[in-house]
Amino acid sequence: MASKNTEYKKTLIVQPGAIGDCVITLALVEMLHRQNGSAEIDIMGRTDYLSYFKNCTAIDNVLCMESAKLHRLFDADVLDKSNKNLDSYDLADESNCDDLVKLFAKYDLIISFLHDDKNIFEQNIIRLAVRSGMVEVVTLKLQPPTNYKKHVSEYIIEQFLAEIPFTRMEYPQEFPHPLIKNNENHQSITIEKITDITNPVIICPGSGGEYKCWPLENYIALADKLEEHFFEPVFILGPAELERFNTGQIQMLNNRFNLLTDTALEDIVAILDKATAFVGNDSGISHIAGAMHTKTIVIFGPTEPNIWQPLGINIRICKATSNWPDVDSVLASIISKLM
Repeated sequence: MASKNTEYKKTLIVQPGAIGDCVITLALVEMLHRQNGSAEIDIMGRTDYLSYFKNCTAIDNVLCMESAKLHRLFDADVLDKSNKNLDSYDLADESNCDDLVKLFAKYDLIISFLHDDKNIFEQNIIRLAVRSGMVEVVTLKLQPPTNYKKHVSEYIIEQFLAEIPFTRMEYPQEFPHPLIKNNENHQSITIEKITDITNPVIICPGSGGEYKCWPLENYIALADKLEEHFFEPVFILGPAELERFNTGQIQMLNNRFNLLTDTALEDIVAILDKATAFVGNDSGISHIAGAMHTKTIVIFGPTEPNIWQPLGINIRICKATSNWPDVDSVLASIISKLM
């Protein structure tokens, strides 16, 4: 559903993806702001992945996808149940208006990464758009086709421009300003623990997919070598790593290094802002570090960095021609980046 209007005063992005997916979406947000200046952009998704967006990014408001009950829109008959069709709702009558109609009536553009193979969701959201008086609904895919060779953010924007052909927008070739910034007013005990550490190098050995993880023993060997170079390693373990690593491994990290667990994302942003460097896998936290312009070293294994590397101007990729890079090559990349 497209028109010649490209001046959007209020946009909603529906992004159900994980941490890295949400960060990559900020490239589209940047492009929309370059087009529309101070236009308001909200995002809806999992609030545990998006909680820091309101205070640390160009997003104006974060909406909880579960609270909005968008699952109703995957039901082909949902808008006709109780013998009540969308067309029977009156926007002017608050007591007789569906909550989804009221929600979407606030926006003149909705960009959704939520879809299904039968296009039921898209058809239902377009019906909502017509009833709510919105201008545009655009449905985008996050996963590029197997033969796509450019960055995933470019794939997203190419899809958007194909849906809105009259726009003046262009893909941002570079991001000279951080897409994520620390909220200086945010304070916590976790952040205080990092303040007194000299030359902290943040190490995040996890990822949403175990196949993307450099072996833990390599990270431990790297941390030992960093200490020899007068850097202080700080390990961050998320829920996946706390479940994946055994008790002995976690206790060993805690005994030998600075260790943070179950750290809130806004705390992680503040920690990365104070970090000398960040080292991690192809993961959501690596995307946050890159988008902040922290000196970021990302270790890639089977995934393709040209497509999935973080956005930013301060990133070094470590990838071997086969299997994984060795510890010394990653250390050399860190030292070179810091020099």
